[in-house]
Amino acid sequence: MGSRSETRRHYTRRHVGADCRVGRKVGTTETDAQGRAIAGGIRMADDQFQSSTEPREIRLQDVEIRAALAGRKCEIRRPLRMLGELGQIKTLEDIDGDGQVWRVTRNFSTDRAQYQLTREQLIQRCPYGTPGGELETLEWWTTDPETQDVIWRADCLTTDQRQRIYHSGQSWKNTRPPDGVPIRLRWRIVDVWVDHLHPMTALQLRNEGWLDARLAKPTEADIRRARDAFANAWSRSTVDQDFVWSKNPQIWVLSVTRIV
Repeated sequence: MGSRSETRRHYTRRHVGADCRVGRKVGTTETDAQGRAIAGGIRMADDQFQSSTEPREIRLQDVEIRAALAGRKCEIRRPLRMLGELGQIKTLEDIDGDGQVWRVTRNFSTDRAQYQLTREQLIQRCPYGTPGGELETLEWWTTDPETQDVIWRADCLTTDQRQRIYHSGQSWKNTRPPDGVPIRLRWRIVDVWVDHLHPMTALQLRNEGWLDARLAKPTEADIRRARDAFANAWSRSTVDQDFVWSKNPQIWVLSVTRIV
């Protein structure tokens, strides 16, 4: 087996094109993990925990929706707050640095118990779904005051279009659309992993839909503008100050493909 640095390089995500995969098991068996847990007095996670297989709802920014409809989005990032039956977590530590054994501390004043999970157990507790699962995007929508047709906010690109909706007295709704109107964006989850929010490279921004994929060679200014826009939108979307951009929080990364 290679050195620790070689193992870390094996685990680190290497994005190639739109394919977003994670390193696999390297030199750690479930028996080894259980042995360390018992010796350290750390509780083992429930092996019988099963994630729901029902499609889950997810909300995206308008710019991400437009990129997805154009076929230019294949990753979704979300704060890592909850872990299944373990509830809200305070810390999540990659014990060996290869992503295969994790130590979790619960974020409850009356219970700061620590648990040890394998990578598979960790991913099973992702609240946004597991590989093979499906997601449905809830968009902001309203109805045309004249025709009563559904209008999607992400499609209203001009100020005039939005002003027309505003002056008509219609309001935007972030719920499921009316009966008979299909969800426009449905996803299948390809892979799930844990990462930190920074640095958001050009490829990560492209996979998220914030850097225009039509730019063959984006400049540093292009990348900086996309990163700033992503960072501002990320911080506005969370009320928990522990998860704003500047804190570089731990996150879930979902590699997804659109179901057409």
